[in-house]
Amino acid sequence: MFDAARWAENCYFIKTNEEGYADKSIAEIATEMFSYCDGFTMSAKKDGHANMGGMRAFRDKGCFWRKFSDFNEDGTVKNDIGVLIKNLYS
Repeated sequence: MFDAARWAENCYFIKTNEEGYADKSIAEIATEMFSYCDGFTMSAKKDGHANMGGMRAFRDKGCFWRKFSDFNEDGTVKNDIGVLIKNLYS
């Protein structure tokens, strides 16, 4: 499991400070970064600019359902879900 908070900023930091990454794009660095994990968590408050919430993502869909078959929205309001979607895809 990987904590993906501030993933884009971390990719930029790697690009500008780590040897061998100056010529790689942010997308290439992110792809490599996420290739090392089978799942990640992300704060909707930090990265999605929503008031609350977050998400877990898994490479193997079956892993999610085995671990979290009682999944629910935990009170996340529809407005926050909309803000999260808008900010993640813009």
